[in-house]
Amino acid sequence: MMIAGKRYTNSTQGAESTAEVRSVREHIKEFMYVVRQFIVADAFPFPPLSWIDFQGHIKSMKRITKRLSTIFERWINEHATRGRQSSLRNEQDFIDVMLSTVGSCVSNIRAKL
Repeated sequence: MMIAGKRYTNSTQGAESTAEVRSVREHIKEFMYVVRQFIVADAFPFPPLSWIDFQGHIKSMKRITKRLSTIFERWINEHATRGRQSSLRNEQDFIDVMLSTVGSCVSNIRAKL
């Protein structure tokens, strides 16, 4: 599986990367499991009882969101650092394109001020 310019497979790599591979795969697998679940409150919305998490999905979604957020933040920081170091790279993935788009938008806003 290739995500964010990194290969996440069970190959013979260093101990740190093996732990990272296992962690990323586990979190994505857990996310996909929760996304597939049937949530009664979504199918039959009843506003007075919306605060009750009958099946416990809201709690697990919040936990998964925090974990994936830290992984995504690490990927974005790696791409931003790598982009500053070698701005002449020919290969760009989705994160590189989004960072350049955000950078150009921020530059346009600063120019207007």
